[in-house]
Amino acid sequence: MQKVQRWMKDPKTKEDFRQFRLRARNRGGKWIVSLFRFAFIVCMAYVILYPLLILLSRTFRPVEDMGNPNIVWLPIRYTLDNFADVMSRMNFWPTLWSTLTTVTVSTLLSVVSCGLTGYGLARYRLRLNKLYIMLVALTIIVPLSVIVSPLMQSLQNFTIPIVGDTVGALYSGHVPGIRIYNSPWVFYFPAMLGVGIRGGLFILVFYQFFRGMPKELENAARIDGCSEMGTLVRVMAPNAGAPALVTTILGFVWYWSDYYYGLYMFTDAVMLSNKVAIIRDTIRTSMNLGSGEAYSVYTFSACLLFIVPPLILYIVAQRFFMQSVERTGITG
Repeated sequence: MQKVQRWMKDPKTKEDFRQFRLRARNRGGKWIVSLFRFAFIVCMAYVILYPLLILLSRTFRPVEDMGNPNIVWLPIRYTLDNFADVMSRMNFWPTLWSTLTTVTVSTLLSVVSCGLTGYGLARYRLRLNKLYIMLVALTIIVPLSVIVSPLMQSLQNFTIPIVGDTVGALYSGHVPGIRIYNSPWVFYFPAMLGVGIRGGLFILVFYQFFRGMPKELENAARIDGCSEMGTLVRVMAPNAGAPALVTTILGFVWYWSDYYYGLYMFTDAVMLSNKVAIIRDTIRTSMNLGSGEAYSVYTFSACLLFIVPPLILYIVAQRFFMQSVERTGITG
């Protein structure tokens, strides 16, 4: 017993016990943090994926099974008739082609114009540079609902002049041109000027990227005889692949999912987002369905058809997108 007491009072033994307690405490703390992190990730994944799981569960079941209380997740019977009916009522393939064309052209125009604007703000010393950047940030802060009404009024009678029948224009008093309102140009024209959907954010992304590039690249290009445009095209633009990819993917998704702007400016409802938004009224008037279950089934089917193209784009470009986000420094 005395040997045990002497061993317990030994300074080396006390130090070993103290180190053991510290290691146990650190391991326990790390284990608790890891468990909390795992639970948080699982809960967030469930919250994010729950609407998609509900969408998949409801889409492939017949209309008769929508009110069946015995079916929770997996349908008893599977059918693809819902997609066939919705695609025929939405005129899906022509609408899909029109939407893809409008969204792709608008995205590319927006990326090019915002890239040029961000490059100019970042690499040239302008007297009102800070004011311009403040106005760009203001376009992000001000919501679209605030400016859509005056924008619609200004674009209703606005046309882009083109070369036409000059003699006929002089006699009729009407200058020939491309009408902006209720045409795809309502997306193209603002994108060309850098004020398309989320254009201010894209300008800031390019501005932040070009501002961090070394000045020596431009100086070396000018010494080699490059002009200002040659320096941009041959030296700066090839290095801006990361922000270009980020803005392209984000711009495609935002143009694709836009409903509010297209509803006011593109009243023919040829965009797929507009067709999905009015699918209930379309089904109600064209198919004379009297049950809420039928509306739900076809609405779910239309929503699934709507999210498939951007989902495929993200799956294909996900790895490159994440790498570009890290390089451009986008957070939040």
